[in-house]
Amino acid sequence: GSTTPYTVAPTSFITGGAESRSIFQIGAPGQTPYWAMTRYSSGALATTDPYGAGNTGIGLLTTGPSETYTSAQQPLYNSVARPLSNRSIYDWANINLAGNSKAWDDVNTYLAQLDQIILNTPKHTLAAQVTFLREEAKRLENQPMGSSSNPSLLVDVNQVNLDGTPNPYFGRPYLRSNEPYLRDKPLLWDTTRAQAVYRLDFSQDKGWTKWLGTQQLLGYYEYKDQQNRQYTYRHSALGLDKAWQGALKDEFEDLI
Repeated sequence: GSTTPYTVAPTSFITGGAESRSIFQIGAPGQTPYWAMTRYSSGALATTDPYGAGNTGIGLLTTGPSETYTSAQQPLYNSVARPLSNRSIYDWANINLAGNSKAWDDVNTYLAQLDQIILNTPKHTLAAQVTFLREEAKRLENQPMGSSSNPSLLVDVNQVNLDGTPNPYFGRPYLRSNEPYLRDKPLLWDTTRAQAVYRLDFSQDKGWTKWLGTQQLLGYYEYKDQQNRQYTYRHSALGLDKAWQGALKDEFEDLI
């Protein structure tokens, strides 16, 4: 195979383009996973720090759809792209590509309320109410296929890897996941409410004041404290078996 970088994408793949992210190819059981950058690196850091090095050429390519499906035609496919039309490869009528995504909700609601009649006579009535409401919720999302715009069902068009070795996945359809994540979304809402009412009844009075009828005064106060947080975790490489990984670790530690 050739290791000469493409400078432009072949015209037959113009609907796709260059892969912009580091790839981690995972095949069937027994097949060796493949992890690599998707473009050739250049510059002073080309052999020591692929994150700091510049990109040369195009590198590995992806395909794009030439036709589209509507959501009614593929109700379980999280995209309107039609890279495949053969249900023996992907049965879109019965298989949901995003079906491995999961979400858990845990909600607790607490309410405390005090009603108090302070004064109750034929002429005077004074009552108060104090309420505290707490809504505590937590949503945990595990999205192996990434955000709502994923997954994408594509075909691997790269005959060789960047080092010139044959690509064992060439010509095979694959499920492309973009930034798998685990998301923790806690919520804490507190509501405090107080209200009081005073009623003054002149209707039973003797004399002209009875014409004042019944007067009522109402006071109301409410305070809300709403906290919504989101913590997102993504899969990353934990090993430091490459020289450039150790160099990056040391660099980050120096910054901290």
